Amino acid sequence: MHNREAKDFQYVFGPVASRRLGLSLGVDLLPAKTCTLDCIYCESGRTTRRTLVRKAWVPTDAVIAELARVLDSGPLLDSVTFSGSGEPTLHSDIGYLIDTIHRRWPGYGVTVLTNGTLFWQEEVREDLRHADRVIANYDAASQEVFDALNRPYPGLFPDRMLEGLVAFREIFTGELWVEIFVVPGVNDKDREIEAIAEAVAKIRPDRVQLNTLDRPGAESWVQPAMDALMQRFRDRIAAAEAVGGVRGRGSLGPPDDGTLEKKIEALVLRRPVTVEDVVRTQGVDRDQAERVLKGMCFAGRLGVQRMDRGDFYTCPETSRSG
Repeated sequence: MHNREAKDFQYVFGPVASRRLGLSLGVDLLPAKTCTLDCIYCESGRTTRRTLVRKAWVPTDAVIAELARVLDSGPLLDSVTFSGSGEPTLHSDIGYLIDTIHRRWPGYGVTVLTNGTLFWQEEVREDLRHADRVIANYDAASQEVFDALNRPYPGLFPDRMLEGLVAFREIFTGELWVEIFVVPGVNDKDREIEAIAEAVAKIRPDRVQLNTLDRPGAESWVQPAMDALMQRFRDRIAAAEAVGGVRGRGSLGPPDDGTLEKKIEALVLRRPVTVEDVVRTQGVDRDQAERVLKGMCFAGRLGVQRMDRGDFYTCPETSRSG
């Protein structure tokens, strides 16, 4: 993004150094935090609006206008990714937006990060069938674990999710990945692992990725899974792999301190960030990243949470002591 424009972007953010997608330009189609679930591990924090209503939650034309301001200049990106403050398939124009990106900026691949809850609706399957990559969660096979782990809107069921994902696989010609988020003490019983493995076999994804807590989650008691637990999942799901390291190729250019503050604010509204995240995604050196982050903390605009991987900078209202 051009430095003078960063302050008024509402729906396009980043680029984000994704561990899976490289340098990914985010597109956020929901007001924070609107979702079908309220997952205990969500790095975007607690859901404040649980819903199943599909509508144009944010103005479609405004999203396209912001995409144009970034993509018309031809930045080097690995993905344009629908993610952010909630479940992107809740936006009723997501299919139109995917098609618009392909038509106007054909050099960019489109990824959708989804919790997979709405694929039982044919219109959702049709909306996403032209994406290049869809990464869907399937963390729980039993209703009991689904309720405890994902805290769904009433009327959502894991067996219905599975049916929808299986049906989507039948029509989708892009890459379908399934992500399993492992939470110790919640979805780690042998019976649950077996049921998840059986579901994955029915979906037939191109890739299966195991994830665990890497940033502050919605609930402070959620802990990362140890290697032994991750191996139990891999033993049962032979194709499963851990989420890998960042493979980004570049950035959109170094901003000044004032613009960097605005861009950091846009990032932490959606997920906590480290100094390394800022350095990698914004094209700045470590000294500038640390100076701006510490200044924002001193001013009360950011909080800090310490985790095994380092200090994560968060919105003040979501900050917890480590």
